[in-house]
Amino acid sequence: EDPDWRLVIAGQRFFSIVFSSLYSPDNPRYIPDKNMTFIFFQPLESFGSRLPFDKDSLEFRRVKDNIRSRFAQAGRAYNGAINDDPREAAKYLAPLQLGAQAVEWWKSE
Repeated sequence: EDPDWRLVIAGQRFFSIVFSSLYSPDNPRYIPDKNMTFIFFQPLESFGSRLPFDKDSLEFRRVKDNIRSRFAQAGRAYNGAINDDPREAAKYLAPLQLGAQAVEWWKSE
């Protein structure tokens, strides 16, 4: 539940995201191969060259809106709700339906 939690491997902070055939074809996390699931790991520092550091800035908002618009134009609506969730862990594994409540995979209950 800690919004400041980050995935750390060997001292390096990472962003992670899951892609699967369980998502519908119009979901940006969909992959067509039913026998595979991809877990993507990206060092957080790699975002620094593309995204402004200040998440409250107009430039950051413009970049996010542009990304979401491009996904929508490609017929793959972007789930802004989970990406706007303050809990970093909520972004890693998206719910199967766009707009559904975050998958709280880190809870043991």
